[in-house]
Amino acid sequence: MSMHIAWALLAAALAAANYLLFDGLTKSQATVQTYKKMVADQKAQAKTKFDDQVAKTKAAEQALAAFKAQQEKDDETNKKVVSDLTERLRLAGGAHGRLRDPNATGRGCGGAGTPGATPAAPPGGAGNKAEADGLLSAQLTGLLRRLQHEADLINNAYASCRGTALNDRGQATD
Repeated sequence: MSMHIAWALLAAALAAANYLLFDGLTKSQATVQTYKKMVADQKAQAKTKFDDQVAKTKAAEQALAAFKAQQEKDDETNKKVVSDLTERLRLAGGAHGRLRDPNATGRGCGGAGTPGATPAAPPGGAGNKAEADGLLSAQLTGLLRRLQHEADLINNAYASCRGTALNDRGQATD
């Protein structure tokens, strides 16, 4: 009989162990399913956030491309204006290619003297008919043109980046 009891106890112990293992397995499977659902939810949230950020990035890139295109159009317009003004200034030099002093006394442009008075001789050019007629020296003309060109380059660069600088500071552009 003791053998029957031993087999009964062994069977009961195995049944209890099997029940505990099955219960643990069931709880573990439920926990795994819970974690799988949480991970799937996080993936869905991450995908939504990622898609939102991609859309924002595309919108920002499109706005930047539009701004760049407009800035390039503005730059071309500014360069054309400068080119036109430079050409007008070059043509103003006449056949000699030299600029004229708008206040020269020899050209009838209205000197500073009184009417009827003998106009004062221009300094340093008394012996030079061209300078006496109001033409600037070749050196001064060259200097003025070089400075004008440098000023145009600076103005173009400023005009090109002004909108961006003001935008970066949060100020409105004119």
